[in-house]
Amino acid sequence: MLGIDINERTVDLATEQGYLERIDIKAIPTIQHEYRVKRERIQRNNCHNLRKTRRLLAKFRGRQTRRIEAILHKVSKKIVEYAKQTKSVIVLEKLKGLRNNHRKGNWEGRALRGRLNSWCYGKLQKFMEYKARWEGIPVIYVNSKGTSTTCSKCGCKVKLNPRGRVVECSKCGLTLDRDVNASINIAKRGWLALFGQDSQPNEAMKRLKDVEPSGLEVNSFYSS
Repeated sequence: MLGIDINERTVDLATEQGYLERIDIKAIPTIQHEYRVKRERIQRNNCHNLRKTRRLLAKFRGRQTRRIEAILHKVSKKIVEYAKQTKSVIVLEKLKGLRNNHRKGNWEGRALRGRLNSWCYGKLQKFMEYKARWEGIPVIYVNSKGTSTTCSKCGCKVKLNPRGRVVECSKCGLTLDRDVNASINIAKRGWLALFGQDSQPNEAMKRLKDVEPSGLEVNSFYSS
């Protein structure tokens, strides 16, 4: 199982046994901010010429879309190649309806709300899904609730470090980046989705040994 945790600025990949890689996509929000400023400038400077304003807005909107999609295609291709190399199932989170949490009136600032609603997780998931199907790689979706706040080692609820990016488990002592923790939990939920509760952890670990090549280096956070 290859668990994929998609965040605003990073995409984290992990198997049930440990963390693989973090892919940087912070260029996407930078591009979105750049073109948002350009559109605001166009609307401000051409407010009396509606036809010109619409033409320029469409032009820059198309440029933004093409630049972002180029990045998403590269990221999705890399992830599918990982899955093909390791003969893994790609496990994604069900994030449908996420934007309902960031509507006007929910005490979030306009800038934060606009940024979160511009998060292109759905497009990246679609790119991964159709590339994976082309290669014959299965893709499954799992519940996203609690992936960051559940300990990926013992399954207990964990608390966030005051800095907000680290989870600390009071039961087993695991201290881990919350996005890494989430990606490992997503991979585990993939086994539950396919084989039910009885497959975790013993059967799932046996199956992982079968599908992962011995030459693949996995950075495990569970070593003492």
